[in-house]
Amino acid sequence: MAHPRTTRMFARHGLLVAISGAGLVALAAGTLVASAGPAAAADTATINGATTFQTITGFGASEAFGEAQTVMNASSPVQQQALSLLYSPTSGAGLNILRNWISADSGSTIEPNSPGSPGAAPTYLPMSQTSQDAGQLWFAQQLKADYGVTNVFADAWSAPAFMKTNGANTSLGFQGTWASSDAVPAAFTLNGTACTT
Repeated sequence: MAHPRTTRMFARHGLLVAISGAGLVALAAGTLVASAGPAAAADTATINGATTFQTITGFGASEAFGEAQTVMNASSPVQQQALSLLYSPTSGAGLNILRNWISADSGSTIEPNSPGSPGAAPTYLPMSQTSQDAGQLWFAQQLKADYGVTNVFADAWSAPAFMKTNGANTSLGFQGTWASSDAVPAAFTLNGTACTT
């Protein structure tokens, strides 16, 4: 089952459309069109290919929150079509970066239980018990083998529940010691703005 924050993908006649709360992105025949609201600056831009201001490593996509698993569980022709549309430099968008998600969710994290102390050895689950990390390991392996993609990075949205005072990987929780002796702050701010839990 896909995560509730998942960006839904639909493939129809060689057109890949991703729909999310941030806007609509359509990817067809190597052309990227984005609609995310009105422009905040000038409506035109001039590109001078002879001038370098910043080197861009590339462009990529995220297959987090179960999307990689959806592709992994598809038939072989659908798998190849999805990978090609995104990462083929000749017949797709030619993306060269993959962003993965480090899960803290029960059932998909590699470290579901507290080791007990900083000096204790953690017990990790094998990828076979986490659905190949929600398909992300399989997806990354396919990209490397088929398209030579090696720019893969991942980030965590939350610490595991055992590291937080609220015992959940959602919402805010505070834990600074292994002994669970830290008091939860009565209030806190971010850039001068009061935050609530």
